[in-house]
Amino acid sequence: MLHNIVITKPRSGNAVGELADKMASQADAMAKHFIPDSDLVLFATPQIAHGKKHESAFTSPPSQRQRNLVNILTSALSPDVGES
Repeated sequence: MLHNIVITKPRSGNAVGELADKMASQADAMAKHFIPDSDLVLFATPQIAHGKKHESAFTSPPSQRQRNLVNILTSALSPDVGES
């Protein structure tokens, strides 16, 4: 199963996860790595297969004190980590 990590604006993880789930019906969802076109997404990695590695670097916006991590599984919504 493919996985990726998405960092969202505070308290936006569920909304981004729902947008990713809705992408399942779109022909280009896999090409977009199930990352929604949304300003709620601060950073995302491409999807990678189990056992594979990917390195990315990003600069966190200075105005954001809290960020949510969303693990988007192909065709599955995952709960947010630390979302309130």
